[in-house]
Amino acid sequence: HFALLPPRPGGNAPGRRRCRVVTLEERESAARGGPQDAEVVMVLLALMQANADVLDVDANCAAVDAAAGKAAAAGARLLLTPELFPVGYAPLRLRAELDPAVLPSLRRALAEIARRNGIALVYSLPAVTAAGEWQITATLVDENGDELLSYAKVHLFGPEERQAFVPAGDSPGVLDFHGVRTSLVICYDVEFPEAV
Repeated sequence: HFALLPPRPGGNAPGRRRCRVVTLEERESAARGGPQDAEVVMVLLALMQANADVLDVDANCAAVDAAAGKAAAAGARLLLTPELFPVGYAPLRLRAELDPAVLPSLRRALAEIARRNGIALVYSLPAVTAAGEWQITATLVDENGDELLSYAKVHLFGPEERQAFVPAGDSPGVLDFHGVRTSLVICYDVEFPEAV
């Protein structure tokens, strides 16, 4: 029950467009003031779709770096990568063969990719809790490589994920990302309405 009317003439900031949004109620009450202005904020997202090489961190990070460069050159403000891409999606192999001591340096390398390419990045990695439990996480870093948001997967999918990882209990956080309310969920989490 909304109508988007053409933007009014005038200078708008890049990435922002002003348009008039008219509800049916406003249309019916046009005599009392007519349509209202609303700001529509647009953020161009780039989605990386690729197959990772399991446990080949260098090759996977090179692929993220190349995708980040292309996305930034195309004007995207954010690149989203697949679940566990930097280490490869293989839950049981990761649990058996991945040394969690490499994770801090891997996080720094991914933040550097974002900073070097001037684009925000969402990446997913395993994390080990203080209790020694493994979780699947997603992290949003801004174009300077600074961490803005982190989330651990609540709804694990399939027997391998459930054998290798434990579900988190916390709901996803929400923040303002360039004028857009933003949160993180991972893969199967989208099937559950309380998260989305």
